[in-house]
Amino acid sequence: MYFSLGGLLDARKGVLLGILTALAWGIAIMLMKPASEKVPIMDLVLFRNLFLLLFLSPIIIKTLRKTSKTNLAGLGIGGFFGIILGFLGVLGAVKYLGVTVGSIMASAAPVLTPLFSQIMVRENITIRTVTSIVLTTAGVITVIYFSG
Repeated sequence: MYFSLGGLLDARKGVLLGILTALAWGIAIMLMKPASEKVPIMDLVLFRNLFLLLFLSPIIIKTLRKTSKTNLAGLGIGGFFGIILGFLGVLGAVKYLGVTVGSIMASAAPVLTPLFSQIMVRENITIRTVTSIVLTTAGVITVIYFSG
């Protein structure tokens, strides 16, 4: 896939950031379970987004100045689906299904993302991608089926 040293280092950075993301989401979802049982889910989503807005305001302002209107529209739509609807779905799944099953179902995005990326940004779907989709789906089904 990568034939240069720079490309290999970028791939390693990507893998490390992916692992960091998985760890962070795992901890966040586990900590959100007790809160989702006592506070309405919409309130949690609102609080989280307000916190993000305040915490990230300097970065947001700097980015807005450098970004085209087309990119802003894409970021806005992506933010709505990922940050608002996605988080709402994760919290609901965790609240009603438990941490394990809810988080596994919510992390099934690898099944849909390649299909969307092929349609929206014309990325190729390779045999490796199809194999990954099949394995991910099998893993999700296995966890849900054997969880009770």
